[in-house]
Amino acid sequence: MMHKFIPGILVVLLCGAAVALAVTLTRPNAETTRSTTEPTPTTEEGDTTVVDSKRGRDDIEMIVDGNTREFIVYRPEQLNEDEVVPVVFMFHGSGGTGEKFFDISGWREKADQEGFMVVFPTALKYHVYSEEKVVNGVVKYDVAVYQTKWNQFGLEEQLDPAFPDQTLADDVKFTQEMVAYVQENYATDPDRFYATGFSNGAAFTARLLVQMWDVFAAFGPSGAGRVTNDMFTRTNEYADGAFVPRPTMLMLGELDPKLTYSAGVDAFPMDETLAEPGYVMKDYVIDIYLDLLGLSDTYAYERTNRVSHFTFSDSAETPSADAFHVLIMENMKHIYPNGTNYPLEAADMYWTFFEAYTL
Repeated sequence: MMHKFIPGILVVLLCGAAVALAVTLTRPNAETTRSTTEPTPTTEEGDTTVVDSKRGRDDIEMIVDGNTREFIVYRPEQLNEDEVVPVVFMFHGSGGTGEKFFDISGWREKADQEGFMVVFPTALKYHVYSEEKVVNGVVKYDVAVYQTKWNQFGLEEQLDPAFPDQTLADDVKFTQEMVAYVQENYATDPDRFYATGFSNGAAFTARLLVQMWDVFAAFGPSGAGRVTNDMFTRTNEYADGAFVPRPTMLMLGELDPKLTYSAGVDAFPMDETLAEPGYVMKDYVIDIYLDLLGLSDTYAYERTNRVSHFTFSDSAETPSADAFHVLIMENMKHIYPNGTNYPLEAADMYWTFFEAYTL
């Protein structure tokens, strides 16, 4: 069965589907307290508090633009204190939390196996119209919800007008300050920071590709994360100098109803049809990424166990450092695959991708 394709809707959904998508950093004006009893409250701009610390995990609160922001820093216990390691930032989806993705994403376990750090931040809550709600196969556009949301490009268009005084947080600034905090307080390799996210978190990851390309060496949006041409003019809002393309891997489910329905199909193709001119994914997603990253549409195609993998670069034989990868996961819906809800694990696949790249 085919459905009517609505380009604008696909753009919105890929820019952030819901869950249930050369600046020199300076240290924030922060006072850090590692508390074994009652934590010191964070009350002033720049104040940072470790509210709990156990088994390699630090729970952090930080005041950013008057808001109390929360994030989890996980550093495997087997690492020596002075051992310099990479860092992955994992951004949850709509309605999620850093705590949830600490528990379910598989990144904590992968960090234990491979010896790197992971940061799990939590977004603020907003009253929004959830354009991604799917009920009995029908996308509902007028469902008002109060949930956590990363400030992806275009989030202001989702705000519920019944709450006119809402102000969106500067989540890029929050991310900059988290990066600065982690670099100041842990032994890390500043050239090996990576950003990944699911759904609304993936859409925010795409924003970071555009605006924090000077900080992260590679990007991994999953379940959303489209870029648009109007974003190209915003690459210097947080970073100085000419935009530097970074390698990016986009992971989507073959049967993700939040994407396929509005694309006018029942499923995304698992063959090379996906990359043919005139196909919705090629015209509205792939081509714009290629423009942003300065790549041709030459690609290498590989069909492996449950995955159709497209690698776009200047040469199919020798992928460039800023290659763009598209993974279509067979029979997968709108989930973050963790080995329990799906046979493959996103953390495994993304880490294999990330570890090859450095700034």
